[in-house]
Amino acid sequence: MRNLYMTLLVCFATLAMSACSRSEPTPSPGNTVKPAEPPTANVDVRMSNAFVEGTVKSSFGEPLEGVNITSGEATTTSDVNGNFSFSRVADASGRFVLNFSKTGYFNVTRSGVIDDNVTINVVMQSKGGANTASVQFNAFESEIIETRGMQVNIPAKSLVTLDGREYSGTVQADMFYLSPDNADFTELMPGSDLAAVREDESEVTLISYGMVEVSLTDDGGNTLQLKEGERSEMTFPIPETMRDNPPPTIPLWYFDDESGLWVEEGIATLQGDVYVGEVGHFSWHNLDVPAERVSISGKVTDSRNRPVSRVTVTVEQTSAVTNANGEYSVYVPENTPVTVVVESEDYFNYSPVASVDVAGYPGGSVVRDVDLQLPSVPVISGRITDTSGNAILASIYCEYEANGITHTSDVAYSSSLTGEYALRLPLDISGSATFYIEPLGSDPITRVVELTGEDQTLNIEFDGTLSPIDGSVIQIKGPNGNTLFAATINPETAYAVIAEEAFSYLASFADSPESMFTVGVEMYDDSINSYNTASVALLCMLNGVYHVFAAENSHVEITSVDNESISFVVIANGVYYTDTDTAEVEATLSATITSPLNKMNMDMLTNVTDWSSLKCAELIPELLTPIDLVAYISYMGIDVEALYYHATEAEADEVCSRLSSAGWSPIDEQRTEAGYTIAYMDSGFAMVMVQYEPDGIEAPDANRYTLCVIPVTFL
Repeated sequence: MRNLYMTLLVCFATLAMSACSRSEPTPSPGNTVKPAEPPTANVDVRMSNAFVEGTVKSSFGEPLEGVNITSGEATTTSDVNGNFSFSRVADASGRFVLNFSKTGYFNVTRSGVIDDNVTINVVMQSKGGANTASVQFNAFESEIIETRGMQVNIPAKSLVTLDGREYSGTVQADMFYLSPDNADFTELMPGSDLAAVREDESEVTLISYGMVEVSLTDDGGNTLQLKEGERSEMTFPIPETMRDNPPPTIPLWYFDDESGLWVEEGIATLQGDVYVGEVGHFSWHNLDVPAERVSISGKVTDSRNRPVSRVTVTVEQTSAVTNANGEYSVYVPENTPVTVVVESEDYFNYSPVASVDVAGYPGGSVVRDVDLQLPSVPVISGRITDTSGNAILASIYCEYEANGITHTSDVAYSSSLTGEYALRLPLDISGSATFYIEPLGSDPITRVVELTGEDQTLNIEFDGTLSPIDGSVIQIKGPNGNTLFAATINPETAYAVIAEEAFSYLASFADSPESMFTVGVEMYDDSINSYNTASVALLCMLNGVYHVFAAENSHVEITSVDNESISFVVIANGVYYTDTDTAEVEATLSATITSPLNKMNMDMLTNVTDWSSLKCAELIPELLTPIDLVAYISYMGIDVEALYYHATEAEADEVCSRLSSAGWSPIDEQRTEAGYTIAYMDSGFAMVMVQYEPDGIEAPDANRYTLCVIPVTFL
């Protein structure tokens, strides 16, 4: 639920984001048939502060760049090394949920219990790769897709588009069968811990006999689904390692992308050496035996008692990645002996492999202190600074050669406050290695270092050959590192505010006073000061060219703040285009900013009956009166009126209808079960945000209202 301050931030970001949107074609009319809707887990989904980071790779172990990753309202993309991070995630009743998608790959959703710091490793399977099938067929005909003994039968004339139109054209079908015998099973499967919900809503942990994803699209790449009432028969082979005493029936489950849980849906029966069952929709489906869960946790250290972070701990069919303190936690089925292990390939191919056997425990048991000790490996650490010793925020990784093959290390980031970083490298690696260091706003540099196989200190000092961003300049660079945009902030318009839990910044450019550059951090926490879910937007008319940049997920690090000023760093990967070149390009915006810190002024009136007394009366048509609360806000250099009502949904819809009748056009609309938020724009540069939430909207008088209307004039 957004409070007043976050709704204002959304106002600023929405304008630029809507400018980046491209309209979709309207579906042609046809017979409307409701798509199949599976059962859902009964969970409360909201956004929460939680640091989740990790790496995305292909099934060949190569880093995947440009993977689209979403978590509720937060989005990001993986970098060139497959790395990503979030500081605010979708919280489904205590579980984080992240969705991964990339053209040419099967989608993956990862989820797990929210902790202080969570690291996950994700493997994405390419379409057309091993254990997959890809076919095309006519929707009027039936089709059987098969790979590795896994079969899915698609009935004739059974498919519809997501908006309910019967489909009769060519179908692109892609299927991925994932056996528990697959070496990458724990990193390829949805979720992470095989947590599930039964039909009676009880929580269990699963023992998988195999899972499959089916993806169907039309000739335009749009998703197709079974129509309501249709059934698809699925035939699962029995994995080689599970052929002894297979049970006569096993429940079927599908993965709920919203809750991050497996949900029970049907049953499969043993027929010879296969299991056969039916499903009512296409997604990830799993053949699993349910059991009550047992919790196992511990810590991984090296022989010097240093915590080992970002290493995968595998426990049979589930796994976890250690956090910054070397800690892990997993769920396993009841009464099932397991082995806790860090596989050799997950820690520089070390030997002998460290493992601990854990006996079976009754459901509900908690087993702690299952610790592992690994060999010590070399750690390269130091500081990254300028010639004056000032800390520089930069990424650093290295390439080294082993057995004639070039390897790339994980990426580390230096602190903008201290400049410190640390990289872990394999055992027995010596010889020449190339380190790549990329500071904020500058081109990368390299350093060649002779590795000794021991801990080493490597301090990086920039000698002035680079040109770091000036504190008053915003830069945007394209995919090839070419500068697309650069402008200087007008200090007289810079406006930074910390209000409630939100931090926001607004400024215009010296050469373009009718411009806008905004940064919005949704949850400000002065104990963290580093965020990866900030929105960044830029609108600017410069030298006769209209520039647009927008990013919903960015890195913002606040380097200093007091009662009078704030300094922060911005790195945003987003979309950029101009009115002279409508093609969108992926670009990176970067800046270091120091700005006065402003305060928010607010006055409030209740039970306002005279519409003409409002400042916005000349801007928007008369809506509803009386108004339960009017909040007058001076915020980021803009005066805003926020109108709050205890309104019904019909009254909220009436507000939208009056705006539309007066010529205001909806440019951004978000609807959920919790209500809706719609941004309207007129023919000029004005916007109205309408927010309706039947469960309540937080208002500045600490009361809750169901309807909020905020008119904002930008320029």
